[in-house]
Amino acid sequence: LSFIVDRVNYRRLQSMIEIGERLGADSMFFCNFLPSPYRGFKADERMIFSSDSKEIDFMKDVYSRLNNAMKKRVSLPNVIDRNSGQNGCNTYFTQIRVDGEMRASSCSIMLLNMEGNGHAFDKDVWNNAFFRKMRNAFMSGDSIPPPCRVCPENRGVNINA
Repeated sequence: LSFIVDRVNYRRLQSMIEIGERLGADSMFFCNFLPSPYRGFKADERMIFSSDSKEIDFMKDVYSRLNNAMKKRVSLPNVIDRNSGQNGCNTYFTQIRVDGEMRASSCSIMLLNMEGNGHAFDKDVWNNAFFRKMRNAFMSGDSIPPPCRVCPENRGVNINA
């Protein structure tokens, strides 16, 4: 069972866990909010960052009061480290995502524009200009797309106590 946690609803974490218990969920995955460019839904308005000590301390406190069996079932959200020079995402090295029109890309977290990235049936799509460019960007740390700079898979820090 997965839940989205952000600056707006993090105080409902205990209730979310209780819902998961009532539903008999084997595990509960809490994911940080993924931003959009619209007011009220931007990264700085909703996402939880490593500098957001109030939100992190609250979630850690809720987690610390769980029994050991429940702790094994609950995974707190990764928080974003804005200052991280590291790029933890490996999707451009490990997967190809294909949409309904057979356009290729890699990210399965964010809804990124897949136009012009190649076609699933192109010869050597895995090593086309787009995939080489993205792998180079993630290896060098240069030209990381803006959504990747706030993605929990790329710049996320695990806060499970």
